Amino acid sequence: PNAFALFLILVWPIFLIKKSSFKLLWLVLLFSALLLSFSRGAIITLGGQLFLLLIYYSRRINFKIVSSIVFTFLLTIGLFFASNYLRSLKYEVIDVDQRVAFQNSESLTSKQERIDFWSGAYELAKKKPIFGWGPNSFRQAYNPIQKTFLGNADHPHNIFLKIAAENGFVALGVFLVFLLSILVVAIGRFPKLAKHEKDLVFVLGVSVAGGIAHNLIDYNFNFFVNLFLLFAFLTFIRSSISNKVGNFYPVLGCLLAITVGTFSFYEGSILVAAETDDENYLESSFFPRNYYLTSADEAISSGDFDSSLEFLDKELSLNNLDDRAWYLKGVVSCKQGMTQDCKSSFSKAISLNPMNDFSYYRDYFRILDDSEKVEFIKKIRPLIDLYFGYVDQNVHFTAYTENVEASADLIDLIIPYLSVSDGNLYLAEKKEMLETASELRKNKTF
Repeated sequence: PNAFALFLILVWPIFLIKKSSFKLLWLVLLFSALLLSFSRGAIITLGGQLFLLLIYYSRRINFKIVSSIVFTFLLTIGLFFASNYLRSLKYEVIDVDQRVAFQNSESLTSKQERIDFWSGAYELAKKKPIFGWGPNSFRQAYNPIQKTFLGNADHPHNIFLKIAAENGFVALGVFLVFLLSILVVAIGRFPKLAKHEKDLVFVLGVSVAGGIAHNLIDYNFNFFVNLFLLFAFLTFIRSSISNKVGNFYPVLGCLLAITVGTFSFYEGSILVAAETDDENYLESSFFPRNYYLTSADEAISSGDFDSSLEFLDKELSLNNLDDRAWYLKGVVSCKQGMTQDCKSSFSKAISLNPMNDFSYYRDYFRILDDSEKVEFIKKIRPLIDLYFGYVDQNVHFTAYTENVEASADLIDLIIPYLSVSDGNLYLAEKKEMLETASELRKNKTF
């Protein structure tokens, strides 16, 4: 929904300069869709865009335009509530009042977690300020310093902090200079443009500004359509404000296009070959993704532990932060009777991802001696107590995951070490948790 909301934030201003008899209808549909995304950040961004446009077009406003704005607003609100009502006849819908007031399950996640992501991303960037932790590394780099249970994400919900954490302050600086250069040139050239060119540049600028503003509290440029629109609009703005292009830039652009195109064709061919012929082609990729991890999992299932360890060692050589790889290495070590290696691998997996996966704790608990188990229970009980409420409210859709069963198994393992009253309480909570998860899965509508 947030990615779709960003798409709408980027495209709706275009209809202000589009000559169409159905312009108002298009705007009504776009605004209604934006409201139905229930993205508070996008709606706030829309308000900012409308304010900028109001300032720019203020001298052209007349009674007819005011009437059109009022009509568009009323029709948008009507279509929004009508759509929500029609859906409610068959499906459960989001309560508008609760959503606006943060009174649903997101009250546990949307506000504080974003603050944690932002501060965490900044801390990560300071640790590796030059080149960062690597592309798309935020989730695994952030997990060890994660502050709230299940509160992790693939990005820090901020475009600039994402670049800083994953690519370093150098890349962030270059990106900021790139944006600033377009802004400076646009401001300098704007007074010299014709009226229709001014309208085009300003409206596209509002689209770009809205897209970037929305990505200060979220990040949805990982969806290609949104990223393409951002740079396409920047390109249109830059070309609209340029008088001429030097001989150097077309040559540089062609060289860059050939380089990127060649690399993309190579990687794309590998992906196609892996999908249609043999996934082993991924070994030749610069970005093998989860190939080694998946291969190790398959090797474990077939009992080929030696091959699984080879795959896991390759995965960890590429990404030493991969907690899942460490966990699987512990699984293999346990099956081979290497208790100490098993324990150290499980311990490493937990240290890299301490607040998201109960299966790590469950399997680690099984190989501890009794004295270690007593101390370990003291550390894990606060997470278990917290998790009951998370399943009840289905925070981050956890009721649909295997975490429910893993936590139930862990409860069964620790009960013999608890008092009778605590054990009975945990059994009752476990039963209710499993029933809640089962009911939610039964009624799942997406």
